[in-house]
Amino acid sequence: MRLPSDPFDAVVTSDGSIYIAAGRLYKAAGFGGTMKDITPDGIGSVMNLGLGLGDEVLATVTNSQKILIIDGAKVKEFVVPPQPKVLKNDRDIDLPLLPPRPVDITQNTDGRYWVTDNTNNRIAIFGENLKYESNAAEGTPDEVVPNVTSISHDSTGTVFAISGSGNYVNIYDKDGKLVGNFGETGNIAGSFGRVGGVFVDSKDNLWISDMMNATVQKFDNKGKFLGAISSPDGKGGIQLATPGLTVFDKKVKEGFIMQGIDKSLVQVTIVE
Repeated sequence: MRLPSDPFDAVVTSDGSIYIAAGRLYKAAGFGGTMKDITPDGIGSVMNLGLGLGDEVLATVTNSQKILIIDGAKVKEFVVPPQPKVLKNDRDIDLPLLPPRPVDITQNTDGRYWVTDNTNNRIAIFGENLKYESNAAEGTPDEVVPNVTSISHDSTGTVFAISGSGNYVNIYDKDGKLVGNFGETGNIAGSFGRVGGVFVDSKDNLWISDMMNATVQKFDNKGKFLGAISSPDGKGGIQLATPGLTVFDKKVKEGFIMQGIDKSLVQVTIVE
């Protein structure tokens, strides 16, 4: 599937439709189907996508501080409020209050929305009514997550968030308490050159893309390394040169979609 611009993210709904964020928001009736631009009027750059509990498509709009919730033909817009207080980094230095930049979103099992805001290095938690509640790990030094980018959750409500500059994964309970982390910078199993996206499969395993090392690594939900998919020998087929685009389709088939080398999407089926 070829795109007009570099894709950022994709999700698949229960009817097999594929939604693609590539600055604009596109929809196709199945993998390989004709794409249609469905970006609402007046919307800026659509960055990342998620799925709501009711199969709604969740989209972050980075340059207008908005979240879109798309349910069929209905589109609800929500503005992410400013960071409500000054946060301190790990050197106890105040971070400047900046306009939020929502990058990724997931709706947890209890209905609450978790939104990564990587200009303020936080993960904001909102209720089902989209009212701001708190930051993850609020009131602790772990409230700050450098360059927080991708986020996902498992069937128990445990949330996994990527630090793009730290090359690690934070693990939170459903109430936002930090309960663990794993990962480090490197090029061996279990480490990352430049971590990209995280998603969770139907068995609560994590699949994490590494754009620098051209791999997608598999972990259990405690952070134990289970295996990896790496780039082939150049004879064609799936290219993992920039596997930053990752999504797990739990409702249609066991597999995911990632970015190819030429503004394309590649569909990968997981074989257990």
